[in-house]
Amino acid sequence: MKRSPANVSKIDMKKKSYQERALFHAEKPFIKLTDKKYDIDSKNGIIVYDKKPLDPSKTYIGHMGAEQSIFQNRISYGAYTHFMRYLHASKLVRGQDKLVLDIGSGVSSIGRFLYQTLKKPQYVCIDLDLRLLRQAVNRGFGFCPVLFIQRDLYKPLPFKKNTFDYVFAYEVIEHLEEGDSKKLIKEIQRVTKNNGVASIATPNNFKKEDPKEKANKFRRYKKHKEITSGGVDYHLFEWSYKKLRKFLNDKTKFSITSEFGIGADTMREFDFRDEEFINKMVDFLPSEIARSLITLDIPEKAPQMVFDLIKDK
Repeated sequence: MKRSPANVSKIDMKKKSYQERALFHAEKPFIKLTDKKYDIDSKNGIIVYDKKPLDPSKTYIGHMGAEQSIFQNRISYGAYTHFMRYLHASKLVRGQDKLVLDIGSGVSSIGRFLYQTLKKPQYVCIDLDLRLLRQAVNRGFGFCPVLFIQRDLYKPLPFKKNTFDYVFAYEVIEHLEEGDSKKLIKEIQRVTKNNGVASIATPNNFKKEDPKEKANKFRRYKKHKEITSGGVDYHLFEWSYKKLRKFLNDKTKFSITSEFGIGADTMREFDFRDEEFINKMVDFLPSEIARSLITLDIPEKAPQMVFDLIKDK
């Protein structure tokens, strides 16, 4: 069904309103985060640090569909595993006056959940992909107050130390090489306030598979050309549960407050927290969706793992 000119006009007016609101916060940030130089995408209200085109080999496109599909009524395994993480993030944040950083924010899905929970979260999202940030602004994800920042995450985060009460990095570190992944975790530690909370989610490579070879198994299910235009469609490095846990304990100032897994390869392998609920869920949901919704007490064998951290003084 074609939209009438009147409807198109209303949509354009809404987008303009969202863009103006984002621009206001970009020009007058609600907190002085950095004294480093940046430019402003005045049309969309996005702070831009890296004007030059990014190296395509460092650009990952594969999650674009999964991250956006949650709000488009598309049922998929990827969408629901993302959904579980965003829901978890929204439950961690306590207080309207807290400052939240979402690293690798994409279309700002965590912001959407925080808006529904807190109404006016102080939310900063940073991503290397301007396309996703622009979509976030134009879809009204520019909740007040919010700051949209484009930045290559191979570079240090453009914030002062001890800035944020909460820092989320969901499905980000696996898109960097191992050394750069460690640097980003150290950057997360730097910008998190003392006694502040960070939460990191990433695939668990407990089978020690090569990420590139593992991607080959799933490419036949994807619209390959669409999702790989301009970048790679596989993870550059994947942590195992034991290795990441050891790094967090030994090499950072974080203490692990909770850890869990999302999704089970074989549902019968695990004792679930609420077996009756799981059985009912499996009755009316496809098995892969049911698996993606399961939160496990045993993260060692879960495909996805989440670590909640508190920064020690």
